[in-house]
Amino acid sequence: LLMPGLVNAHGHAPMVLLRGLGDGLPLERWLTEAIWPTEARLGPGDVEWGMRLAVAEMLLAGVTTTCDMYFDDAAMIQAVLATGGRHLCTPGVVGAVHMRTPNGLADRMAEIRTLHSEFHDPNGRITVGIGPHSPYDLPIDVVVELAQMAIDLETVLHLHVAETMTEGAALESAHGCSTVQV
Repeated sequence: LLMPGLVNAHGHAPMVLLRGLGDGLPLERWLTEAIWPTEARLGPGDVEWGMRLAVAEMLLAGVTTTCDMYFDDAAMIQAVLATGGRHLCTPGVVGAVHMRTPNGLADRMAEIRTLHSEFHDPNGRITVGIGPHSPYDLPIDVVVELAQMAIDLETVLHLHVAETMTEGAALESAHGCSTVQV
């Protein structure tokens, strides 16, 4: 049987290293109590090996392409280049990380431009997009700025939308429209 490879259209593949951590917690508690504190201790080597493991698991399951939003983006790309498959790398832009210092967002945008110029090949195995975490995590004007950057770079904008019931209600209350409309 021969068939095209499957595509994982949204993931955080290196998180395979965190499998089972905080199981059963609601999303916000899972992130704040289990995932984010653990991720804060991960380095590029951890991310690369997590990505290698994830790519191996995906390839064994017939998934040949993945779209991921994470950090230590170059480490993820190197892992994919070493193991096979195709990768749409969408470097994450996270409010708690990239908005806490005056130059944080500008620095992250510069990193994304550099990564894009070094690795982006629409006809190859690696493409680079932009991954603002979500409309609830970042100010709307920042999401719009990142969307414009994606247009300028002729690449993908990849973000979380309507993950929880409370997210949608909060955004609708603040902006008068749904998460998708925002």
